[in-house]
Amino acid sequence: QDWSGLAGGVLCEACYDRFYKRGTLERTRNKPIEASERMCTFAGCERPTQTSRFYKIDKRTSAGGKDWSPLSGSVLCNTCYTRYLRTGTLERTRSKMSSPSDAPKLDASIGRGVREASVSSSRAGSVVNTPPNLGRGGRGEQSG
Repeated sequence: QDWSGLAGGVLCEACYDRFYKRGTLERTRNKPIEASERMCTFAGCERPTQTSRFYKIDKRTSAGGKDWSPLSGSVLCNTCYTRYLRTGTLERTRSKMSSPSDAPKLDASIGRGVREASVSSSRAGSVVNTPPNLGRGGRGEQSG
């Protein structure tokens, strides 16, 4: 930056940061998105008009260090914008478990201090190590 135009001047921290980052003291403000444009343009968006905020993506968008250029010209709802910001994709990720039957089963007896281990047929005969019962003192005493 050419700081010569500011020689002898005093800047507040906000103005100093603005000039340091942008090379100008001009304040930029994003214009509000017109009501007619307030709709998420991502085809997979489940609620394209129901959001607290919309974001117009342009060639200058650089949030989160992501490459926003493929989305230049798009309008994103808050949910889609946040998803792209965090993951770098607009596609929703599915859980690694393919069905509810794949979910781990909880044994109600675990809360009462009883530990059981189910051994699949491929592991029959394997030794299953369980942590020691912590008991009331929390010192790792073995029960039994």
